[in-house]
Amino acid sequence: MEHTNITIEYPNILYFDGLWKHTGYGDIYQLNDTESKIYQFNSEGCVLAETMTKVAMQATYFPNATLSDDGMNLTSHQIARPFVQQFERRSALPAMCQPGQLFDTQTSPLEVYRFFWATMHDYNAFFQERGIDWDEVYQQAAANLSTDMTDSELLAVIKMSLSGFSDDHVSLTDGDEEYSPAPPKGVLRTLQQGFLNQTAISDFDTYIANSLAQVSLTQQQMMDSGSVRVINGSSADTLYGAERIVWNTTGYTDGAFYTGRSQPPSGCCIESGDSPTIALKSRQ
Repeated sequence: MEHTNITIEYPNILYFDGLWKHTGYGDIYQLNDTESKIYQFNSEGCVLAETMTKVAMQATYFPNATLSDDGMNLTSHQIARPFVQQFERRSALPAMCQPGQLFDTQTSPLEVYRFFWATMHDYNAFFQERGIDWDEVYQQAAANLSTDMTDSELLAVIKMSLSGFSDDHVSLTDGDEEYSPAPPKGVLRTLQQGFLNQTAISDFDTYIANSLAQVSLTQQQMMDSGSVRVINGSSADTLYGAERIVWNTTGYTDGAFYTGRSQPPSGCCIESGDSPTIALKSRQ
């Protein structure tokens, strides 16, 4: 019986170039050879958040990405993210993201606050769980908003609006400063407490780097070579990566690691606050 080899050529739709909407989020990634862009949009408007080369965007946001058979969906495995990211191909930008419609530096403080409020309103799924009436938050903030307020005054109002969230997934960045309404916990709380209890190092970032270097040194000196196991992410992220590392010995078997959620075995552990997830298991 004769066999015929058939070659299927896929159209350009299967390439990464184009527009990708982050599923569940208000982010659209535009990849092309000239200039790649990230837009953030909601029911109030759209901003151009970032511009970069296509190579940089693929490396940062789409590492190890795979396309669906029809080329309409993309799955990305980003560094230090516990879950894969899903994207849907779009044929065009939303009308509010078209040239001339974008928010920019001339946007009024009232519009900026509305954009912030709408971002939370459209994409945050946990108001009920947090006991937050987001419409009431807007009414409270409205009394402190004006068209001529300064950036620092606007920032203060936004911080006040976020104060009810005890959630470290919620944060506000202003230049090099970052605000989170949630109290520190886990590895971060442990590091902050250690930093406050010493005087030798005055810079917190330096203290973090030194502390994690000591953990790494412990791994190298005490653990068997090749026994490191990383779960739900990557060690590349300074804090969140560290939270997901489990060290063991060469006697490791699937499911035999300690995550800090039950009684620890003897001969361990480095704990990290309420939910310790770093464990050193000594050789048996």
